[in-house]
Amino acid sequence: MKAIVQHPRPLVVPSLLLALCGALFERASTSCALAQCPAWFGSSQSTFGSASAQTLWGFAYHDADGAGPQPTRLYATGTFRTVNGNGAAGIAVFENDAWRALGLPADSIDSRWLFNFDHDGDPITPAWLLGLARRGPDMLNHPLVARWTGSTWEGVGDLARSSPGVWGDAEVTFATEFDDDGAGPNPPTLFVAGGPYVPVKVGSLRGEHWEPLAGANPFGNGCYALLEFDADDALPQPPLLVAQGLSGFLVSISRNGWSHYGNGMTVSNALGASQFRCNPIVLDTDGPGPRTSELVVAATRINTAQGTFFRAAAFNGSAWRGLGPANPADVPTQAFRSAWAIDVDGPGPGGKELILCGTTSVQWLHNGSWVTIPIIATGVAGYREGVEGPAPNEIWFAGAFNEVGGVPATGFARCRMVEPITVDSRPAAQSASRTGSVSFTVIARGDSPQYQWRRNGVAIIDGPGGASLNGGLVAGAQEFTLSLSNVACSDAGTYECVVSNFCGSTTGVTATLTVLSRCCPTDLDNDGAVDLNDLLLFVAAFEAGSPHADLDNDGDPSVGAPDGASNIDDLLFFLTHFEQGC
Repeated sequence: MKAIVQHPRPLVVPSLLLALCGALFERASTSCALAQCPAWFGSSQSTFGSASAQTLWGFAYHDADGAGPQPTRLYATGTFRTVNGNGAAGIAVFENDAWRALGLPADSIDSRWLFNFDHDGDPITPAWLLGLARRGPDMLNHPLVARWTGSTWEGVGDLARSSPGVWGDAEVTFATEFDDDGAGPNPPTLFVAGGPYVPVKVGSLRGEHWEPLAGANPFGNGCYALLEFDADDALPQPPLLVAQGLSGFLVSISRNGWSHYGNGMTVSNALGASQFRCNPIVLDTDGPGPRTSELVVAATRINTAQGTFFRAAAFNGSAWRGLGPANPADVPTQAFRSAWAIDVDGPGPGGKELILCGTTSVQWLHNGSWVTIPIIATGVAGYREGVEGPAPNEIWFAGAFNEVGGVPATGFARCRMVEPITVDSRPAAQSASRTGSVSFTVIARGDSPQYQWRRNGVAIIDGPGGASLNGGLVAGAQEFTLSLSNVACSDAGTYECVVSNFCGSTTGVTATLTVLSRCCPTDLDNDGAVDLNDLLLFVAAFEAGSPHADLDNDGDPSVGAPDGASNIDDLLFFLTHFEQGC
């Protein structure tokens, strides 16, 4: 049985609570030179909260009616009290391409994280959707662990509103389910972990009572992770319930106590005076390959018997190995606050991939290399087949950000991973007779390419004279093939195509169009004669600063090639050739 948990809020000592409200922005882009890059976008506008103290923290998928007809939905939680101006109990559901508020503000518990708990072991009945809360001075009567009933939060066990009990007035940092009687008749047991100010660091729900872990407590600074780990998957070795302390040490837990685990692994995961927990998850790093599931720890530096690793290391039950490049000197120094196993490509060939939320960026382990996503996030959601939410190659983020890609966005962002543009075939030089036809083609790879053809550096448009003043008929100015018919002398010049997407743009080599017929550079109306009409056309273009009046080349009136500016040199060029006629 796999642990089903959405990762809890990191410990920050002293606390760095970057409180946010959340909004889904309309669209922004950012360029990069990566195998893939993030393109920030949105299809609807949603606003979480109305003040800086109201934050969107994380996500969870949940089936509210089990075997019933309702579909699985994506839920979000946090300290927000409104969604799109409607009151909310710090919880929302995504449906019909928008977030919908749930509950009433008065029922909020300031939940940081959501997770599912199979309370009875019956696949027919729905699992509980649980929220983990933090008790502050204004939240003393709120439950630390609560179940979402569909309309309100209901306290679970004796951590309910009226009884702070042995857990004190702090927070529950992590939770998971674990079948601690193995093949026995009991359903999975709910285990929770507590922070530094909670007397009980690990406890389990037995009926309606929270039972502390037996024996001496190794978590003086708090327990920050609980998860089930089966080092040999379906083989005879039973799964373990593994817990982690602030310095990264691991212990395995049973009802009778605890013992050290992980061969003495420790971490360094601090940023200045602030120390962060080190984010373990269970991940099958090779999908259908022979490697069994591994316990993955994320931190700035991970110290093991097999060596020192950076960012992430995996434990197979006996030895550690680093994930990604051995020396991550190319990545800014940061601590890591949460780790996630996300299906990024959906039905594609890739399995779940490792995503780390750091203090300066998100790191994505993709095809053996780390990809930097420029966002500071706490929660992540990925593709789930048949569920409304992130599409294939999309990642959704919640966290401490106010803008993404240069566009205002507070708390919630949608990101599509985009393949940059690569030009495989560039346009070739062409020649055409006057009134003839010609075409240029570029072949490019990449997600959602956009094309813009230019002549002599000036954007071309479709229609008559789209490439030059009184020039031929243009079609495909924003397509991969540009066509010109009824070619005019003024259409001669250099042509290129700028191909772009969210990752940036690339420009192919220029290709020259040569018009074979005898042409006059001052025959602006292309009628074969230099006359008053051409003079009037030039004067109008010159006064307007139009590129059609740029006839010279860097002040040399004898060349007749554009230099990108309309000035006195162009006037002299025109007058000289106007007197010469055709």
